[in-house]
Amino acid sequence: MVFKYKEFAARELFTVESNPQLDKRNFNFNNNGAYPYFTRTVLNNGILGYVDYLDDEHIVKGGCLAVGMLGMNFFYFDRDFYAGQFTKHIRPINFKLNRRLALYFKTIFDKCSDVFTSVLVRDFAEVFYNTKLSLPINENDEIDFPFMENRIRELELARIREIEAYLMVTGLTDYKLTKAEKNMLEKFDRGGVSMKSFKIIDIFDIKNTHSILSSEVRKKPGSIPYVTASTENNATVDYVNYDMSLIDEGNSIMIGGKTLVITYQPKDYFSNDSHNLALYPKNPSARTKEIQLFLVSSLYKSLREDYTWGNSISYRKIQNDQFILPIKDSGNPDYNFMESYIKAQQKLVIRNVVEWKDIQIANTRFVVNAS
Repeated sequence: MVFKYKEFAARELFTVESNPQLDKRNFNFNNNGAYPYFTRTVLNNGILGYVDYLDDEHIVKGGCLAVGMLGMNFFYFDRDFYAGQFTKHIRPINFKLNRRLALYFKTIFDKCSDVFTSVLVRDFAEVFYNTKLSLPINENDEIDFPFMENRIRELELARIREIEAYLMVTGLTDYKLTKAEKNMLEKFDRGGVSMKSFKIIDIFDIKNTHSILSSEVRKKPGSIPYVTASTENNATVDYVNYDMSLIDEGNSIMIGGKTLVITYQPKDYFSNDSHNLALYPKNPSARTKEIQLFLVSSLYKSLREDYTWGNSISYRKIQNDQFILPIKDSGNPDYNFMESYIKAQQKLVIRNVVEWKDIQIANTRFVVNAS
């Protein structure tokens, strides 16, 4: 079967609308809060947390894609939400979004994030409206929304099968928490773990990465990660071969200087921009994957409110920055706790994946049998 596609300008399908913006200090955050609070973060579907009802004036109606003006990643909200500063949303014209249609459009728009981040915030709407979307059409030359939904459904089913096969081959069946791990997580959740603020330069050796333009490596495929400030695929946009004197040491943390994307890089890599920062734990025992993943999370939570596109982090600024870590009785960082905590979280993720996979497979079989 041959599928036909046609180009549409984004202005034909969506309107860009500003969000009624409130600082997080205006809200009461609550794990059982009725409203998501959307910010410019690229993590957790853009949700910083859940809040209690504030007022009708600042509510953003669901059924739209929200976008933060820093990372320029798009997220679907099927329910009403509140929003922070430097955010907008796009609302469909003459059609309604559901989860699968939203995922289809999100994929297209996220691929344009580099274009959107290259312009001033005030110019975003115009650049967005002029974006060309190649969409499937039916025999009447109309957008084939059912095809788009089915395509996402097919990809979801394929991914479920891949996950099932992966879990089986790798033997990732050890997802039950030990009693010690349960106690550790409960202690952490109730605030029973001692924490302390450290200067980042006391924990890490820091340097600017090398800078290699994408145009220089575009036609040099290879095996070494080419790392940028992208929020996707652990910031790796390609694998290349290039001048080995410009390689940056892996098993370290990289901060995308302009967008504050913080990632653990397991292997040596090439960097696209000398504004990026490479961080190497001073304590050799801290250079494990799990400990550095904990450090990544703590760094991001401590720095995310201080830096924006117009006020990006730098080697000079980070000299005075601090972040919070769990400590031992001696007051030194408790790296054993960090490693154990991440390993326990990994078990929880595996458990959630297995449970989600089982539910999806059961639902799929039900649909197939019903039809």
